Amino acid sequence: MTDRQLNRRFFLKGASGAAVLASGGGALLAACGSDDKGGADTPEANTAVKLPTLVEYTAVKPDLEGSPGGIRAGFFSYPKERPKAVPEPPGAGNTFKAMAILYYPLPPGPDKNKYWQALNKRLNAKLDMVMVPNQEYNTKLATTFASDDLPDYVMLTRNTGAPQRLPQILKAKFADLSEHLAGDAIKEYPNLANIPERAWKSCVYNGGIYGLPVPRDAVGAFPFVRNDIIKKAGFTTKPENFEEFYELVKAVTDPKKNRYAFAQVSYPIDIVRIMQNTPSGWRNDGGKLTAANETDEHKKALETAAKFWKEGLIHPDAFADSIPFKQWFNAGQVVIQPDGYQGWTQYIADNVTNPDFDLALLYVPAYEGGKARIPQGGSTFLNGVTALKKADPERIKEQLRIADWLAAPFGSEEYFFRLYGEEGTHYTLDKNGDPQLTAVGRSETVIPVRYITENPSVIYQPGRPQDVKIQHEYESATVPDAIPNPVLGMYSNVEASKGGQLSQALDDARDEIIQGRKPLATWDEAMDAWRKGGGDEIRAEFEEQLQKQGGPTSK
Repeated sequence: MTDRQLNRRFFLKGASGAAVLASGGGALLAACGSDDKGGADTPEANTAVKLPTLVEYTAVKPDLEGSPGGIRAGFFSYPKERPKAVPEPPGAGNTFKAMAILYYPLPPGPDKNKYWQALNKRLNAKLDMVMVPNQEYNTKLATTFASDDLPDYVMLTRNTGAPQRLPQILKAKFADLSEHLAGDAIKEYPNLANIPERAWKSCVYNGGIYGLPVPRDAVGAFPFVRNDIIKKAGFTTKPENFEEFYELVKAVTDPKKNRYAFAQVSYPIDIVRIMQNTPSGWRNDGGKLTAANETDEHKKALETAAKFWKEGLIHPDAFADSIPFKQWFNAGQVVIQPDGYQGWTQYIADNVTNPDFDLALLYVPAYEGGKARIPQGGSTFLNGVTALKKADPERIKEQLRIADWLAAPFGSEEYFFRLYGEEGTHYTLDKNGDPQLTAVGRSETVIPVRYITENPSVIYQPGRPQDVKIQHEYESATVPDAIPNPVLGMYSNVEASKGGQLSQALDDARDEIIQGRKPLATWDEAMDAWRKGGGDEIRAEFEEQLQKQGGPTSK
């Protein structure tokens, strides 16, 4: 399971969870005051924040070089030497509660979980994890805020129904970490200092650093494909233009075999937008923002998706509330599927008994031919931050030392344990020295400590160096000229309060057009309703920040 495996019900629940926060937060929101602009949460104050100094980890050398926050470094095998990245256990014997999202079946509790017990021993602390299934996270977050009984670490996201008035909430109840992390101060926590600057931007509120990032790299999502099916159809993963891509899509679709090109109606839209160099969120032209959904390119992509649906190239259950796209992809029922780059390992593990399974990546061409530019992904997991509840300075420092341990880089002894546990119980080593999780390991090691914070990702697939080459080649070809996100790390209160409902209205209009119940021209009406319903307010909030803070253009 990956960051992106979220269904429409989750987003609806996220919107309702935000509403609960707004109406039932009680003491928490009362403590935030009534100033909707958040007092110190101004573009000027946030621009003045000194982001943590980047100090790259160099104790292990990759086989394929990367760049911080961009192209991930590649490793053909796990380094044989595993240097310690944290000399001493970071904790002082205290207990810390952390709430984070869970994408796997609930692991055994600490009394029956040897991995959890060993983790606490290594930390010299008791980490009490509140693990919440992804569909329930925002509802749980709302009730937690309403009770005002906050964990020490709280995962907050902006892609799944962010809390309204988030800057005020952070200022009222969570710690400003600037004195510990800004500039060179972060060198006290060298593994956190290894996290690229672009990830820290999502942690800046109220003129301070209000939390820790769970970093994500610029590639965002991969266009995964079943290359075995594509090759049998006589095509490659590098179509030259839209027409060749269209022929590929038709060739791999076979309803008699219950096989379709796409699982979701949104992905043909995404691909055709990429073919036209459309940004994923906003286009910045000299400080003036245009939503991607407002562009002519989007209407062309929407028209294409309607054509694909009419021709039966999209799975007939694509409009269900919850789509098991991973299962369909594994079964060969869909051929082209976006997913987070972290999903590669899971797809390989799911198909270890299928000798025909050939996982590859689609190179999206420009519409008329040539090279298209992909949009950059977000800088953090679900565009969020892990906030630390206010506490005395020594307790905050202990929390940061624990987070520093959790962010230990790939190749280190701490990283190896965090992912694989203890040898013999949770993993075994193959002939190349690469770890292979046991059944116990797969069950116990899924405790979601990675959503407190973690290291920047690398490319590594045990025993499969060819996979590393495929991913690194794709990132090297697409990341350097990817279209930047002009509002990366910025926060809109209107988006937090109305974004879920506005997005759902657009999704409903999109679905009606694709299914032929309404003509393409009605998209203009949907966008007009979006602008009047809050879209223009969201735009204005971001533009104010752009004018004060600056931001990349979409050229």
